[in-house]
Amino acid sequence: MKKYIFIKIFLSYVILALSFLFAEENKDFKPARLTGDNIFELPAEFDSLSLVIVKVKAELTDSGEIIRKEIISEPSPLDKTVKEMTNELNFIPAFQGETPVTSELIFELKFYSKSFTQTEQLEQASTNLSDTLSITALKDSVYKLKNDLWHQEDNAVFIAPNLILKENYNYYSDPLYTDYAIRKFGFLENVAPFAEHLQFRTNYPFHHADYSANLLSFEPYEYAFPVTFTDTDLGIGDVNMQHSLVRIRKNELFDVKNLYVSFGFLGSEGSFPKHKNTNSSTDLDLYMSYKNAGGKYQISYKNHRSDLNGLNLGEQYALHYDWASVKQDEFIAGWENKYFYLKYKQNIYDADMINSDKEEIALNLKKEKNTGLIGKKFSFAETVFDISVQHEFNGETGGVFIFRTELSKADFGINLWIINKDKNSFSFESGYSLNQNFRPFLKSEYLNNEPIEYYNNSPLQKIKLSSSLNKSGAGIDFKNDMLAAKIFMGFWTDKTDKSIHYQTGIDDLGKKFNYFFAEWQANYKFKILLFDGNWINSGTLLLENIETLPYINWKTHLKFIWNLRHHNFLTAGIIYQYGGIDYRNIYFNNIFDESYSLDSYISLQITRQFRINLEGYNLLNRDYILSRPAWLNHVNFSIEWLFLN
Repeated sequence: MKKYIFIKIFLSYVILALSFLFAEENKDFKPARLTGDNIFELPAEFDSLSLVIVKVKAELTDSGEIIRKEIISEPSPLDKTVKEMTNELNFIPAFQGETPVTSELIFELKFYSKSFTQTEQLEQASTNLSDTLSITALKDSVYKLKNDLWHQEDNAVFIAPNLILKENYNYYSDPLYTDYAIRKFGFLENVAPFAEHLQFRTNYPFHHADYSANLLSFEPYEYAFPVTFTDTDLGIGDVNMQHSLVRIRKNELFDVKNLYVSFGFLGSEGSFPKHKNTNSSTDLDLYMSYKNAGGKYQISYKNHRSDLNGLNLGEQYALHYDWASVKQDEFIAGWENKYFYLKYKQNIYDADMINSDKEEIALNLKKEKNTGLIGKKFSFAETVFDISVQHEFNGETGGVFIFRTELSKADFGINLWIINKDKNSFSFESGYSLNQNFRPFLKSEYLNNEPIEYYNNSPLQKIKLSSSLNKSGAGIDFKNDMLAAKIFMGFWTDKTDKSIHYQTGIDDLGKKFNYFFAEWQANYKFKILLFDGNWINSGTLLLENIETLPYINWKTHLKFIWNLRHHNFLTAGIIYQYGGIDYRNIYFNNIFDESYSLDSYISLQITRQFRINLEGYNLLNRDYILSRPAWLNHVNFSIEWLFLN
């Protein structure tokens, strides 16, 4: 008898120990949640019903997007409607500690008829509102936004395929061509006379960025709660580098339901090699929106003032002017309903080009652009449309057409954007999911780059550069719990023209480049001892033939995270970028040297609202990076803080 008692006691301790271990492993796990209302009015054809409740099981990504969905309640006449509606719902992903993870979520959608009594409606709505605005939901929403902002900041160099150097909130990219366009709030941006990375810099800290099919899009973050969300980033460093970033977001401003406002301010300065002046700039970003039965109304204002080195200008100016004083004001107003949206944008810029040796204004560029936009973005079943047309008054007409659809395991997508007749892109992609992990695909991209014109040491010798790029081939997507990877390979054709215009005639130095290419992106998650790891890779390889060396652009980010419990984390990492000599630059004798850089950082997160960062730049002591003068190794220090009020 005592023997059996001992066995029972022993088994009880084993079960208790296992339960404790399991609880320790999962105590920081927070399940996914549906945000917003889950109560809707029944369509008119079903008004004879009083209340219909549909239960859905969905698989969510670590960004809160639905991968798969399944209706698990009894069949109802609303099942088709529910499948379409789920594409419009917003979810907060599950979290393991501070890390968002994929998960499954079961939720209910409730539909009531107009005959459903007001008391019953209020009871249902009150229950739903209590769930949605609970402290847990509020915290999850706030910290998801904070994580999104910090994640976008930490991975800035990976948002687009070209090499992007980052120091504080200064960004620099490839010196000759940037093979993508920028779209903000639906408007395609013709950024001339500024380089793309200046527009990248003035929008990236304030708005959500997404890259797809040669298009870098910025859209406003929407914050759903009346609690004021304020975050700051203050930094100082060597070579006079310093910055101050403040972002404030609030819904239900002045207690007006659905009146949302966000405000951002960024001030930065720093000195640059071979320039005696200090690089300084200020950016002010204001966005407001209001929703009612008549639709959604939006207003946006951006103010940029800077004294910058000429590398922030387009190449046709950067080659001749090494300093610029820039003023830019942008105003956007828009209205949208369930059928379409209408928007208007006014962009005014004034830029003084300066040669520092003469310290006088050599050229002034001043222009006002007024642009109208009409379009619609909608989805039904497994299909997404994004269509818009814009027209600059007394100027250019362009637009966007994006179409994606899924049929069972097959998918197909088309992306077309046109800024003008010289700058446009078309691409399509078609894939088939063999299972949850593998998706082979076919893809083709075509891109026209707007010509660059400049004078070469003499007003009598004008040079014009243009490029048309085509990439076609096949690839494969792979995804599991540890690795997400994509490789695309095929044939790369670039028709690049260089013409020199003299008074007596034109010399045409055009050339057609043909390469085999491979592009890849990979994100690998791993664990070593106490550290969670993340290794991000992306790059492009071009090979003319087996007898020549390939051109390679490659960037990698290796990150280690030590979870110190109670939302405290110690993070360290390195970012390495390598840019082989660009074939366009070799042919036209513009740039001769390969480029590579190594940066590192260490950060300490204290609770979910405070982070201290120490960053080291140019650890390899390169004099030039991306053909631009660079300071030798130096460090920057910054503090980020989230306030809730």
